[in-house]
Amino acid sequence: MPTQEEWLDTVQRLAALSSTTEKRFEQVNIRLEGMDAHLETMNTRLDRLETKVDAIETQLTEHKTLLTQILARLPQKP
Repeated sequence: MPTQEEWLDTVQRLAALSSTTEKRFEQVNIRLEGMDAHLETMNTRLDRLETKVDAIETQLTEHKTLLTQILARLPQKP
């Protein structure tokens, strides 16, 4: 059977381990919050990029349509 000193030592070690673990979780949480903010920024930029690409695709389709119309009006080669 463990002595009172051994029990006290075990309890102190567990308290220290618990404190260390809690500090580590706080550090991880802080890093995760930073990563979340970074991902939100990246998502916003990606949304803007997608909007620009969509606009370029629309413009390209319009240009293609105009070119097709112009080519249709040109006289055929003999």
